[in-house]
Amino acid sequence: MEKQKRPRKAKSESGDMKLLKECLGQYYRARLRRKQLENRLQEIRQEMMNPISGVSYGAKKNRPTNQAGLGAANLVFRKSEYETRIEEQRKESEKALLLVMDIFDFLDMNSDERMVLELRYIDNREWNDISKEAHMSRSVCFCKKEAGLKKLLAFDGVKIILHRYQEAKQIQ
Repeated sequence: MEKQKRPRKAKSESGDMKLLKECLGQYYRARLRRKQLENRLQEIRQEMMNPISGVSYGAKKNRPTNQAGLGAANLVFRKSEYETRIEEQRKESEKALLLVMDIFDFLDMNSDERMVLELRYIDNREWNDISKEAHMSRSVCFCKKEAGLKKLLAFDGVKIILHRYQEAKQIQ
């Protein structure tokens, strides 16, 4: 008896699916950028707490006397700049979270798909953690995620949100 070949699923995703995943992932990326800025600010604060080392004198000059070194004033300016960037990034994170939550509102509040998507895209949980919290295997969680994304793409409201997101992205 000859074995029948099953058609393979296409590996490429539709453009809408890619856009939806990118849109949902923007909150994670915004939080990551903010965390990076906060780490840099912390490094600057640590640098400011350390005393400035003395100048070593030698026979050869390292730079002309009319050039100023980096010094403490530069650290204050850098600190202020990072604080401003962190505040801007916080606002961007909030906007991204609201957009993601607006998209998830199209799903039933108690659905497994919504729970898996929220754990992944809002709480930024790893798949092992999601499977434990949802009491499902990882493969079932992946299936629920894909089913949820397909359900979201069936709503005209989600398509409108994605269209606006794409237009805003092109403007930047």
